[in-house]
Amino acid sequence: FSIPTSGWNWGHLHNYNAVDIANACGTPIYAAAEGTVAESNDGSWNDGYGSYVVINHPNNTSTKYSHNKKNLVGVGQYILRGDLIAYIGNTGNTHGPTGCHLHLEMRGAKNPFAKK
Repeated sequence: FSIPTSGWNWGHLHNYNAVDIANACGTPIYAAAEGTVAESNDGSWNDGYGSYVVINHPNNTSTKYSHNKKNLVGVGQYILRGDLIAYIGNTGNTHGPTGCHLHLEMRGAKNPFAKK
């Protein structure tokens, strides 16, 4: 997996094996690994995730990219590592010190971007 965006990686694991990477709204988000888009939901809340994208990877893991300003991919689309998939935003539950940021969850594996 490659880091999906630039910015400050808080590195602290929280809800559902996730880290937050803070940067300005509109910063590009790239796919951390290749796979198929399983979900691409736009909206302001979505259980606190706001707009988000889920990619299922061939190694039986998935990544969820949340709080997006805008999603650029659709369900069923095959994505290569490094493809532009969305832009950092502050949709959903983004109160607190992070403001605009990417909430990146790893399912099925240890989050490689956790620092602690």
